[in-house]
Amino acid sequence: MSVNGDNKLTAELVLLTVGWTCYQSSFYFMSTEKKNWTESRKYCTERGADLIIINNREEKDFVHNKSGNAVFYIGLTDTDAEGTWKWVDGIKLNSSGISPGNKFKLT
Repeated sequence: MSVNGDNKLTAELVLLTVGWTCYQSSFYFMSTEKKNWTESRKYCTERGADLIIINNREEKDFVHNKSGNAVFYIGLTDTDAEGTWKWVDGIKLNSSGISPGNKFKLT
């Protein structure tokens, strides 16, 4: 979701009232419903969102701190080719577990 100008505060307030969190111009929702990865992604896309693509260490730390010890899915998959991991936007994860252009480990 993208909002700007005078509508930004209104949009943020509406989203926060229904469980969304704003961080660095992105909005995050962590569901407590039990679903598998495919069901979780479908749930997101039906709402105009997607599973999280972790772009940098700060975002990784934010999600980790927000989720606590909860288990959650991220937008990383090997459904196209077993063992070849890609983010849901099609960007490939390199073999060391570090996203291209970013210096952080996912684990």
